[in-house]
Amino acid sequence: MIIPWHRFLKIGLRQLLKGTCYDVVDEFDISNQAQRVDFVIIRKSDEDLPEPDRRKMPDGLRELADHNLVSYKSMNEPFDHYALNELIAHTVAYSKLKAESDWRKFSDTLGLIAISTRKPSTSVVAKLWHETDNQAVYEIDFSGWLVKLIVINRANEKPQNWLWHLLHGDRSRWQKGSVSAILKKLEQQFKEMGILDPEVEEVEREILSIWAHELTPQQMRQTPGGQALIEQGVEQGIEQSASRVAKRLLDSGMSVQQVAEFTELSVEQVEQLKQK
Repeated sequence: MIIPWHRFLKIGLRQLLKGTCYDVVDEFDISNQAQRVDFVIIRKSDEDLPEPDRRKMPDGLRELADHNLVSYKSMNEPFDHYALNELIAHTVAYSKLKAESDWRKFSDTLGLIAISTRKPSTSVVAKLWHETDNQAVYEIDFSGWLVKLIVINRANEKPQNWLWHLLHGDRSRWQKGSVSAILKKLEQQFKEMGILDPEVEEVEREILSIWAHELTPQQMRQTPGGQALIEQGVEQGIEQSASRVAKRLLDSGMSVQQVAEFTELSVEQVEQLKQK
């Protein structure tokens, strides 16, 4: 099962910071050669995050800087020393891009956040992470940069950690083996969280389209977004069938106008078929 964890994190971060003094930018381009950091959480105004909003934030995100570079590794990607070096490199590039004069002074306004489903255990850097008073949050002073590591599967069950619960990566929570159950669970979770984001439906369609071959037509109709996907497939099938008929009619010598009237395709569509 291919689950778009990065998309879930983006949706969750946008929901958490909706209406606050922060904005979330994903896939932020920090160079002329398309070097992208996963997310940047940027303060939009001089005001601080109100205390009620701060209390709603999950472990590790209650204290934010003016510019926060976020690197995320899902359950199949370890946050190793390569990922840590990449985050540092992105931070330097971002500082040089944004700083009006001395980028080193600008770096004082930055926060470096690593989010990982599990705590690093094999790399040399894994031994350097220091525990904090929160079991899900670690810190490391690496090359003069203070990096915060949030370990998702160590977050407790407090309601404000709902985003970490969603990204936990425990496949038993997703009822492994049932695409329909996974999508229904996903839809229920977002509904319970009060998240009304158009991208939620897009993510559902993405998962469904990848695994549609595992479902029967009946299961498709009972799955969130399944009926729409069936109708879309039927429409595509009808259009493809009409295109094949139109091509044969053109080959037989029929005019573009006649073929358009016969197949109910537009004149422009028939013209395109004729040129192929």
